[in-house]
Amino acid sequence: MPEFKYQERLEMPARPGRNYATVYVKQRQSERDRLHTWLRQIGLDIATVCQRRPDLETWFCNPNARFRKRETAGYYSPAELLHDMLSQLDANKDIPEAMLGRWNRWCRDTEWEIEMVPDQPPTPALHNLLIETD
Repeated sequence: MPEFKYQERLEMPARPGRNYATVYVKQRQSERDRLHTWLRQIGLDIATVCQRRPDLETWFCNPNARFRKRETAGYYSPAELLHDMLSQLDANKDIPEAMLGRWNRWCRDTEWEIEMVPDQPPTPALHNLLIETD
């Protein structure tokens, strides 16, 4: 399971008419770029397999009842889960936790499941050295 670092979880206020708030996983640009590159490669790998196996392409593009859409009727397909993550990263935006959670439910127990780990702040000694060099 790949690990990607995040700096903080940022909870936004709930929008009017909603009873939930969006929580974003804020990452450094370098980590967001690394996640983006990794997900694009997965998309290419899936496209290659689907070209050889039309039955898998059908499954990949069909809505799955495990992934109910909250704001509209229907369900997400695995293709939509990947597309949503890539679209968010294409726009250079942080990933919402709900989006990451759907991805991880789909990829549970595979090498595609994503683990977000806190980015460790510099040690006090390193922090002091950084301040002294400014």
